[in-house]
Amino acid sequence: MKYLVMECHPGYAVVLDQQGRFLQVANQHFEVGQQVDSVIRMAPPKAHAPALWGRIAAAAACLCLMLLGLWQGFLAPYGSVRIQINPDVKLIINRMDRVIRAEALNADAAALLADYHPGQQKLEQVADQLADRAQAMGYLKEGGQIRVTVESIHENWQTATQDRLVQALQTHTGSDITVLPPEDADWDDDLNEDDDPDDEDDPDDEEDPDDEEEPDA
Repeated sequence: MKYLVMECHPGYAVVLDQQGRFLQVANQHFEVGQQVDSVIRMAPPKAHAPALWGRIAAAAACLCLMLLGLWQGFLAPYGSVRIQINPDVKLIINRMDRVIRAEALNADAAALLADYHPGQQKLEQVADQLADRAQAMGYLKEGGQIRVTVESIHENWQTATQDRLVQALQTHTGSDITVLPPEDADWDDDLNEDDDPDDEDDPDDEEDPDDEEEPDA
């Protein structure tokens, strides 16, 4: 086969064979335009595989993005919901409206939350369960009230969540219980409180008229 030398470079040359192919060959002191009968073909350089550290870095970057998405979606607080009956409970909510954790703000709330775990349930489910537990434990009785307060820097979410939760709790507890937002004027701070007999006046504490000093004669 005949080859026509098209290019010459130090160490290699480019030739055109009779089939119209351009081949990279060893430069055997060829000159451009020269016709030769034989050539030593050179294999094209192989693409280098990515370095190990590059693969590790790429994998680490992907893992970081996945963990960041997980943290933002499931673990990062998006807002909080305070449910006041007599137990005062604060629920930390993520952006998917699931409860990350429940915090007790008073002793009754600690009793209400004993052995209870929200388990990443939806907010409405947890609120309904807490209302049921409060009724079963005697904190929430017929004619009682529940105050719902939602806080977040995301105002649209805050307003929508508060309205939705008030309605959901009211539907769940029925007409015997009143569910109110924090600004409602009908809230009665003492409605769910039990009467404390220690607060009543003790008749033994009244002054005995016999103990009064007699006037000097």
